[in-house]
Amino acid sequence: MRQVIPLLLAAVTVTACGQPAKSPPPAAAPTSTSASPSVEGDTFQDGGSVDTCKYIGHSEAEALLGAKAVAAGKLTHITENDSTCAYAAADATVDGFKLAVSVTVFTGPLGPTTVTEFQGDNDTARPVDGLGYAAARSANGAQFAATKGNRGCLVAVMIEQPSDPDGTSAKESAICKKVLG
Repeated sequence: MRQVIPLLLAAVTVTACGQPAKSPPPAAAPTSTSASPSVEGDTFQDGGSVDTCKYIGHSEAEALLGAKAVAAGKLTHITENDSTCAYAAADATVDGFKLAVSVTVFTGPLGPTTVTEFQGDNDTARPVDGLGYAAARSANGAQFAATKGNRGCLVAVMIEQPSDPDGTSAKESAICKKVLG
């Protein structure tokens, strides 16, 4: 299970935001995708599909990217319980790859272990206290993970390192707060 979050980040970077200008090494592909940011029958209990795109809007994506984002997030169902919403920068690239931000909601078996998995996979992870639920962030602010009950949230800014790690983590935390309720 420890490899799920890194593979997920790689898959979102490559597939959820359109094609990068050059191809990185192959990564695990998600099971299905939808161009629509809404999912009929969206649930928020223990398991079931979640419309992750309702937790991050266009303006939030642009604030995290520091660049103009594409018009709509792309919803991807990774498993029957877990989904992600990703936005890519419209024109900004780093070393030929588009800047991207993703929000992943885990409502299945990975929900309760999101933070511990994140901390185990990220050498620079540091706990974030005072939120009322377990949370951790990367030292550079590019990733934020939170868990409450059976739900988990992972926000990742990919390719570029944020210029303001604390400010970026605060924005990521606000998104996870909406996810976790």
